[in-house]
Parts: sequence; structure tokens; C-alpha cells
Amino acid sequence: MRKLLPLVLVLFACNVFGESKEIPELRKLAEAGDAAAQHNLGKLFYDAKDFKESFKWYHKAAKQGHAKAQHILGLMYNHGLGVPFDVKEAAKWYRKAAEQGNAEAQWYLGLMYRKGRGVPKDYVAAYAWYSLDKSNFMGEHSRAKIAKEMTPEQIAKAKELSKELLKKIEANKAEKK
Repeated sequence: MRKLLPLVLVLFACNVFGESKEIPELRKLAEAGDAAAQHNLGKLFYDAKDFKESFKWYHKAAKQGHAKAQHILGLMYNHGLGVPFDVKEAAKWYRKAAEQGNAEAQWYLGLMYRKGRGVPKDYVAAYAWYSLDKSNFMGEHSRAKIAKEMTPEQIAKAKELSKELLKKIEANKAEKK
């Protein structure tokens, strides 16, 4: 019964909002290998707090290169949601998403480098990843905060690294087109 409850909640919520006909179609697309459908099904289970089932679908999408799913896998490993807590695995998935331009993953990867969680502590790398997060004030705020603990040489090196990372991200995006 405990395993069915999250699914029942998802189906109930979808039925209340008139979307119950889409769930079987979404599952069919996800099972056929559609990464966007797998991501969306993962989100439904995540929102219903069924993290094991959510992980299953996010992982399928992430293996196909779906950046948002990769970012969520990073979060799930970083917080032990549906999987064992594993900061190295979290950093791996954040990096995959960050290298595709996912701003949230860039910020989280910067944080991982700043704290030395799952990756070696590296302020230069942290600053560089924070520099790429243009989605909100967090990247700018975090970059300004860490800069106070860095030498001018480290900041210059981080800016160069940021340019290199941006080139790699742009190349990854061009490759996907």
C-alpha cells in the first residue's frame, strides 16, 4: 500500500486537474525511451515524494543527456533522496548538467568545489562555475563572497577557466543541434 500511495496521489492530482488521460500516454512515451517524457514522469513521482520511482525515470532521461534530469540526479544524490547519499555521484551529475549549460547545476557544482564536497576543494573552479550561473543572483553573490578569500592571481585564473568552460558548453550545445 505504501508503494501505491504516491502513485495514487499523482493520479488523483492529475485527475483533479483534468490531466488523467495524459498519464498513460506519458508513461508510454517514457517507456519507449523519450527522454523528455522520462523527465516529466520523474518529476511527477518526485512531487509525489516517491523518490525511488522518481530516480528510476530521471536516471533514464539523464543517461540520454537530458540536462535537467542530470541536475535533479545531482540533487537526489546530494540529499539521499531515493538513493544513498553520495556527494561524488552528486558532483558527477551536476557536472554533466553544468557542461550543458544548466545554470542551477553550475551553481551547485561551484558550491561543491567551494566546500570540497565530492570534489577537491578548489576556489578557482568554484569561482569559474559561479561565473557561469547567470540565472539569478546566487552565482553573482557566491562569486563575490568567495572572491574575498582569493588572491588576485586566483581570480584571474578563475576568469580564464570560466572562459574555457563557456567554450566547452557552447561546443556541447552546438553538437546537440
